[in-house]
Amino acid sequence: MGDSGSTFPILSTLLVLALTAAAIYGLVYLIKKAGRGKITRDPFLKILASASISVNRSVHVISLGSQAWLVGSAESGVNLIGEIQDKEILDALQLEDSRNNPGGSGGKFVGFKTLLSRLGMQSQGSGSVSDKIRGRSDRIKGI
Repeated sequence: MGDSGSTFPILSTLLVLALTAAAIYGLVYLIKKAGRGKITRDPFLKILASASISVNRSVHVISLGSQAWLVGSAESGVNLIGEIQDKEILDALQLEDSRNNPGGSGGKFVGFKTLLSRLGMQSQGSGSVSDKIRGRSDRIKGI
């Protein structure tokens, strides 16, 4: 019977310790989340390609409209390496970017195919898109 009296203080101490650790973890999580800030994406300013050179050092191809630049980034900052003037390379990079991000980097400008897929109307072997649109139109008329 003497054992049950000594286990309660140990269990309560472990419970308080676990709650304290959870509170510290939650506080650290909230501080990290608040410190990051919100990342806003611009549909006109894009990072078309990136490559890591070494730890904390990388190069990026950044485009704005029809112009593009090669920049280097490190802990000390971002430096311009040069302007990309080859139109074919720039077109290839923009095409690859549009394939990787079909909705656009900002999400504002969406292609028609992407819009149809979001609406669940993209053709997947069973019937064409126009058939699916007609079917949905008929269902709406029936309501």
